[in-house]
Parts: sequence; structure tokens; C-alpha cells
Amino acid sequence: MSKVINFNAREFRFDETCQSLDGNEVNAGMKAYVTMSFGNAEVWEIGDWGWTWSQIRRDIRLEKNTDYVFRFSMEGGVCDTDDAVAIAHIAPKRDLEDRYSYILDHNKFMPVICKRDGDGLLRIFELPFNTGEDEEWIIYLVAQHAVTRYFAPVDNSLLEKLEDITYDEWWKESREQIDTELSNIGLPDFLQKIKTFEKIIDKL
Repeated sequence: MSKVINFNAREFRFDETCQSLDGNEVNAGMKAYVTMSFGNAEVWEIGDWGWTWSQIRRDIRLEKNTDYVFRFSMEGGVCDTDDAVAIAHIAPKRDLEDRYSYILDHNKFMPVICKRDGDGLLRIFELPFNTGEDEEWIIYLVAQHAVTRYFAPVDNSLLEKLEDITYDEWWKESREQIDTELSNIGLPDFLQKIKTFEKIIDKL
């Protein structure tokens, strides 16, 4: 049976080695207590709506040749343009390229639990890996182009109060809601008003 590593916000920090290949800033976010539908939680909220590459890390010593599961909750990591990034890397410290990488955005890696949380989506992930001959490891959690919250797994008794929903179902509903809202405000009329306003400005 695999040994479980549960996310603990106090054991993570911003990754000081984080660099951006395109010159954008790095490491937006903070560690904080927030109130959610199931109660208060200590979270790392990282990333922004721009292109700030944000990364937190935990250095951890593990047993050799052992199966582990890294377990955590995640909210956010989604943007309207559908191009947000959320990734977890689990890497031996001796060679960061010899890592396990899990793509968490969209539905690219299936969570073990997926629940509707208000207007948002709560997902709990369990990431399996084996330590081989390495004892020194680093766990990285990444976000870009969307605010993403990482926090400890939510207790099952609290999860039972939330509705089951898949990512695809939630995404479809959110798109339909946005389309309805745009339709309700009369977008063509709104655009026409903008053009009229621009003509007035040009005459000033």
C-alpha cells in the first residue's frame, strides 16, 4: 500500500529558483486562510490573470524504493480563454529532469473527487510515484494565467454535502451561463452604444 503525503500549506514556500523564459514576472500569490463553503482552510493561492509563472515547492526526505501518493485539493486554475496552466512536478533533487509531471488543468489528469463548490469546482488529486533509489525529493505546484488555490484534502464528511460534477459538465455549464448573460445585456445594442460614444468623442 502506498504511503500518503497530504498537502500542508506551511510546508511549502515560493520557489526562489523559479524563472520565466519569456521575461514575465514570477511568483504571484500568497499563503492565507480563506473561508470556503465547507469551512476555513489554509491555502496557497498562486498565479494571476496575466502570465506570471508562479511556483511553490516543498523539499522532503522520503524512503527509498517506496510507493507514495501526494494528495491535495485544488480550486481555480481555470480561465475564460481556456489556456490556463496548472501542473504538479515531483522530482528527485539529484536530477530535476527525472521527474514525474502531472497536468492538472482542464481534465488532463483525472481527480479522485470532483465537486461543485458554489460557482467553482473543487478537485482532489492523488498523484502516485515511486522513489526508487532517491531519498531527497522536491514537490512543485505551478499556476499560470489563472488564480489557483492549493490546499489540504477536504474531509469526506464535508465533501458529502457538495454535488458531484465532472470538469466537462462544469465547463459546459459555465460557458452556457456566460452566453446567457451576454445575451441578456443585449450585446449588439451595447456595441452600437460604444460606437456612438466614440463618434461623440471624435467630435470633441
